[in-house]
Amino acid sequence: MNLPSLPTIPPDKLGHYFYGSLICSGIMCLTHIVWLSLGVCAAVAALKEFSDWLANYKAAKQGLPPPHGVEFMDFVATTAGGVTVVISYLI
Repeated sequence: MNLPSLPTIPPDKLGHYFYGSLICSGIMCLTHIVWLSLGVCAAVAALKEFSDWLANYKAAKQGLPPPHGVEFMDFVATTAGGVTVVISYLI
């Protein structure tokens, strides 16, 4: 019998998810404010992608290959880690 294969999640996205959950958990422990912790998690995710974009821009100006990938799904994965923490806290 052939079982269907499960989809795999790229290690990069798992790392973003993990660090998003850590950021949100840390802010939640310090403040106990749900929306603040989720907002900080999303802001850090956006700043990380912006810093990657900026590093790529600077490298392109120097004629070098881009050192980082900039993906919207990295932002989504990081924020999803925070959302999981918030949902767990609210339950």
